[in-house]
Amino acid sequence: MNYEEYIADYLNGSLEGEDLEAFERELAQNTELQKLAEAWKSADQIISKHIRAEENLGNLKSTLNHFKTVYFQTEKKKGRVISMRWVSAVASVAAVFIIAYFLFLSPNINNFQLPDYPNAVVRGVQNNTKKGAQLFNKKNYKEALPYLKAVYENKPDDATSAYFYALCLMKVEDYDSALPILDAITQGTSVYKDEANFFAAYCAYKTDKKKDVLNYAMKVGKDNPNYASAQKLIKKLH
Repeated sequence: MNYEEYIADYLNGSLEGEDLEAFERELAQNTELQKLAEAWKSADQIISKHIRAEENLGNLKSTLNHFKTVYFQTEKKKGRVISMRWVSAVASVAAVFIIAYFLFLSPNINNFQLPDYPNAVVRGVQNNTKKGAQLFNKKNYKEALPYLKAVYENKPDDATSAYFYALCLMKVEDYDSALPILDAITQGTSVYKDEANFFAAYCAYKTDKKKDVLNYAMKVGKDNPNYASAQKLIKKLH
């Protein structure tokens, strides 16, 4: 049995019969194989999670699936003996997955965290705020936008309304409209001030306002969940 042919099938539960028994016997005594199987499992889970979350990782998914097909999904042949000569091949592919994670899936300017709109649970009569909040938290930004716009226009001085309306504008790629709203929040005293600096920097980057990018990004605190992404924005200016 070749590791390259069976490790993926073992992890997804499709390895059966004598092949499964042979693989499990080797796995029980081979610490190197245990490490490789765990590395594959962890990398695959991380990548799958981010692929589901980020549409722009489609190309990465195709590349990694190619490696899985080439190295792990060849036709199975019964009765093979486990051979240590395949360890280096499996290790190489596991390394590809891990490197891909750090290069493509680690924090970057397009892989930022968005907060949930607070108090989105609806009880009784639905209003624009709660309907918009629900849609926003479900990532249905285009549908949420008219509701959040109505709330913002009704209460333009309310920091929460302004902040989430601006984020919604940003997610539908209306950066020019989002930026001045976020800028106003960065100059205020609300709890959204620090987070607004990052998103303002992002909008400025998307609209090629390089000086503004630096101005906002430098104000993002180290405790901000998007601090690493803000630092990447700064580096892109050099």
